[in-house]
Amino acid sequence: MNGAFVNERKVLIVDDSETIRQQVSAALQQAGFGVLEAADGVDGLQCANVNTLSMIILDVNMPRLNGLEMLEQLKSDPKHATLPVLMLTTEVEQAMIARAK
Repeated sequence: MNGAFVNERKVLIVDDSETIRQQVSAALQQAGFGVLEAADGVDGLQCANVNTLSMIILDVNMPRLNGLEMLEQLKSDPKHATLPVLMLTTEVEQAMIARAK
């Protein structure tokens, strides 16, 4: 995890690919967003629970806690129930796509 921002719209990027996190982070920062990063769902949940976020960009396939498991835990918490989450994946399995929706 990285970043500490005051009075900014913050986006959490959760992806086990450092390259993807760097690319998405650079684009968001250029657009004026504060960015936090986590390499898996466990760290992502921890980060979400201690920060006020505007949005989460979440990979599906990750170690320790995958994106769908993290999403289910987030949405079961009233604090995060309405937080927008963008799933970022190359997954093409229809059952997994339906589960994420």
